[in-house]
Amino acid sequence: MSKLLIIFGLVLLMTVPVSLAQAQVPAPTSAGAQYEGSGTAVVSDSSGLSDKITFSMTGVTRPGPDQTYEGWLVNSTTGDIQSTGVMKVDGSNKISHSWVSPDGDNLIEMYNSVVISVEPVPDSSPDSPSSIKPFSGSVSSVAMTHIRHLLVSWPEGSDAGILTNLNGQIDVAIQHVNLARGSSTIEGVLTHTQHVINVVDGSGGPSDGIGIVAHAKDRSHAGLAGASVATEAAKVEAAGANAEAWALEAKEAAENVLDQSSVTIAKALLNTVAGRLDAARNGISATGRGGGEQAYVSAQMMATYSLSSGDIGTPATGDTSIPMLAQMLLAGSLSLLVAGSFLFYRSRRVSRVRA
Repeated sequence: MSKLLIIFGLVLLMTVPVSLAQAQVPAPTSAGAQYEGSGTAVVSDSSGLSDKITFSMTGVTRPGPDQTYEGWLVNSTTGDIQSTGVMKVDGSNKISHSWVSPDGDNLIEMYNSVVISVEPVPDSSPDSPSSIKPFSGSVSSVAMTHIRHLLVSWPEGSDAGILTNLNGQIDVAIQHVNLARGSSTIEGVLTHTQHVINVVDGSGGPSDGIGIVAHAKDRSHAGLAGASVATEAAKVEAAGANAEAWALEAKEAAENVLDQSSVTIAKALLNTVAGRLDAARNGISATGRGGGEQAYVSAQMMATYSLSSGDIGTPATGDTSIPMLAQMLLAGSLSLLVAGSFLFYRSRRVSRVRA
């Protein structure tokens, strides 16, 4: 009996190193640290306002066999998600991928984060991202609030943003300066020239009651968006200031037209009005000075998502129950060895006494 206890104890003792070795075997993991790459996701206009997003990344780790990357737009407040499609990594380890909302959704209005997930092929859950999300980016709530004021809704609840309204009113002014230039009578010229002045000031038809100058001054929302978007916000400020200044120059030139009684002279003066309004809308490329359009694009760039790899969390290494089991085996084997040795020693002693 004593020998059996000793043998059994030795067998158990031999299993302890095996158990400890198993405890060190890493469990399957999908750590973000194994994915590399960086880049941006930028929103722009396609068929509608801010309805397109473009992913541009370099140094991207290729996904494993039967896997692919997929982009997602996320609203962190409502939980709404939208797939932007499967992405391919080219031979230079780059991703160049664009997606346009088929419904013309304003992506800046609806979302504030992006995620790139690793999906199986085929994908059994195509309507939601997997748990492996090696790349992501977001815009802070403070920044996004003021970006939306610039591009989506101001005052809040309205259906257009500050810069959208600015460019819309400049377009109205351009329409009426062209109507004035096309008029055959001085009365027609003067009527449409007055309309240009009204639109700049925001007083009288066909203005929206706010006007180009007031919309341009509201560009100050860009500066309220915070330090994280300060570079593009400064461009919004500069281009918006240019648009305001050129619109005021157009108004001054239009006031000179109102003093004319000659159609020919009035139309000649309208060339200056038209030139200033075009600059207010599109900037002057020769000098690099932006106008309303450049302010709008810079506001969209404020909503750029910076994408980089990061550890998305790793499971615990091995099975945490194995070390505990190994300790129990060690204690049991030692108990058996001690008990077996004691019985063996006792039986030998009894045998000697009898002898």
